[in-house]
Amino acid sequence: MLDLGPLLFEPRLVPKIWGGRRLEAWGKKLPPALAIGESWELYDDAQGSPQCCQGPLLGRSLAELGALWGRSFYGPVQRHSDEPFPLLVKLLDAQEDLSVQVHPSDDLARSLHGPGAKGKMEMWVVLEAAPGARVLNGFKSGVTWNKVREAVAETDPLAVANLLNSISVRAGDVIDVPAGRPHAIGAGCLVAEVQQNSDWTYRLWDYGRLEQGRPRALHLKEAEKALRFDAVGMADGRVLPRVRQEPWGRREPLISNAFFKVERWTLKPGAGVDVGGSLRALMALSGTLGLNTITGVPPARIMPGQTALVPAALSLRLEGASTETVLLSIEAV
Repeated sequence: MLDLGPLLFEPRLVPKIWGGRRLEAWGKKLPPALAIGESWELYDDAQGSPQCCQGPLLGRSLAELGALWGRSFYGPVQRHSDEPFPLLVKLLDAQEDLSVQVHPSDDLARSLHGPGAKGKMEMWVVLEAAPGARVLNGFKSGVTWNKVREAVAETDPLAVANLLNSISVRAGDVIDVPAGRPHAIGAGCLVAEVQQNSDWTYRLWDYGRLEQGRPRALHLKEAEKALRFDAVGMADGRVLPRVRQEPWGRREPLISNAFFKVERWTLKPGAGVDVGGSLRALMALSGTLGLNTITGVPPARIMPGQTALVPAALSLRLEGASTETVLLSIEAV
């Protein structure tokens, strides 16, 4: 493994009724005539996991390599040997408003879906935002389950959305979305999303949209159990990172919880920084990011929108381009 370098995978492209075509500008080869809402960069579920798209491991899956290398792959991440890869990393293109939804905690997911189910903590980094773009996150003060239920029953398609904090966003903004907090990404946003490896989603409202001629299902019974009406459920989740100056540029800690740690790094032109010792994903946001091993393996390069996975036992030197290079450093915990 130490002689093979960082891992690059083929993403899973997911059509969505609210999706579009903007992911083409982020290096994705979209199938024609489809609205693509999501590009799953790193994942591991019942349908499979991504396959390496270049190098000597071409065609080998993320799950296969994790099982093969074990501790060298996962490092200090606490997990059982038969558990899947712990994170789900995505790009989302919202040409229309996403549904108002909520995700369960680990405890609730296990209670509703069985012992192996995982909850869903997530966070967003806004990469593009059209003028006037907004996200919904957290209830306004005083909202109760009765008010939610009454809003769902109303004919006004915005009744449920109006119960949530509406946040104007622009490129670079960061939003925290813990389990139990209602939320929705608004039209005009393109975001990077980091979350637990879980896709349990309980839909509160979908604006009356039709998919294949039918309204999409709501999950009110599950949502009632998942929603939090305390300080967590009421917070708007805006993150204001504190910039730390480093010899190589700027480090911005964004989110740190029991499942993942996400930072935004800005490398000065031509600067480098060493990484290793933990399972880490690197998503390039601007500039060309060089990934150089200390073992003589030819260097790799990733462009904006690409994500590389660095196993814990692999040491790399990250090198910026001739202009500023911005990336997300995503560590599994």
